[in-house]
Amino acid sequence: MNDDIYNLKEPRFRLGRIVNPASLEGKAILARELLIGNLIPHGTVSLLSGDGGLGKSLLMQQLMTSAATGQDWLGLKTRKCKVFGLFCEDDNNELWRRQNAICESLSITLEACFNMQWLSGDGIDPVLMEFGNSDAGKPTPLFDELLDYLEWWEAELVIIDTAADTFAGNEISRIQVRNFINRALRVMTSKLGATIILTSHPSRAGMSDGSGLSGSTAWNNSVRSRLYLTRPEGEKNNNVRLLQMKKSNYGTTEPEIRIVWQNGVFNAVENNIGLNPQDRDRNDEVAYLFALTKLHERGQRPLVHPNQASYGPKLMKTMQETKGVSESRLEGAQNRLMDGGVISNVEDKEGAKSKRKSCIQIINPDMANGIMNFNLF
Repeated sequence: MNDDIYNLKEPRFRLGRIVNPASLEGKAILARELLIGNLIPHGTVSLLSGDGGLGKSLLMQQLMTSAATGQDWLGLKTRKCKVFGLFCEDDNNELWRRQNAICESLSITLEACFNMQWLSGDGIDPVLMEFGNSDAGKPTPLFDELLDYLEWWEAELVIIDTAADTFAGNEISRIQVRNFINRALRVMTSKLGATIILTSHPSRAGMSDGSGLSGSTAWNNSVRSRLYLTRPEGEKNNNVRLLQMKKSNYGTTEPEIRIVWQNGVFNAVENNIGLNPQDRDRNDEVAYLFALTKLHERGQRPLVHPNQASYGPKLMKTMQETKGVSESRLEGAQNRLMDGGVISNVEDKEGAKSKRKSCIQIINPDMANGIMNFNLF
């Protein structure tokens, strides 16, 4: 807080101050700042998790380039600022090759990236906090040196890639994780007025249940926002990824961006950032109806019960018409369309009555056409 703005007279404590809300009467409320559209808040710690090899480091280097040069990142407005990245898994030659591809994709030169710096962890010990026999944790000399340098550099965005390389504690220890976030990374955000994005790898369970979590839940609870990079369910193209918002203290957790790796960089294919839930539901219903129509054109009968092999959403989830829409969202669309009288489980009219089967069919073509003409993306 700024004393000139708040004019607070409460006693100071060693690590903070007490605030009486009455002393804020008549003061202008400071607007919350954002780093990237409605996705990442500015001035706090965010987490990006994803399995190894999916491209987290590349995605963060692209973000750094966009912020340093004032360009959009994956189609999202990004705060122009000085940026710094600690990349523990890549050497300088790899970062250089990657940067060339990024600059070519943005039609800029390397010289245009004068607001951007990185440090490779190759050949150094990149640990920022170590614990030894104590849960309290102690910032390392590298942390102190880096913090002094970043203050001089006036960095407003700092990428730390990865948690596994910089956190020398027990990832399942709640108190150690919280101390790393609060007594190292948040100290950095407070002193610099910067955004920190920490990357991490999910556990096998975190990948299996789609949460993207690893170790203690404190990783999720201690940050203000969390993104998860994964491969879309049922996607056949190995170059496609899904960037999902898994936690947002200051907004919705609905947003997701479908991206594809092309010519050394990721490009956005489709996103619903900023959409309200009603628009997203309608988009899912559009996808469902186009897929249902395609199935009938193929002579396939989508069935209504989840335990059946030809269950409608199960058949649809890998189709071109439903790219970016999960099976669970297709189930939601199916339920809404049935409740709205657009589709129903209808018995076939052809063949002997004893052999006729029921399947999901459009029963109100006018309503279905009206929904299918909805164009969101």
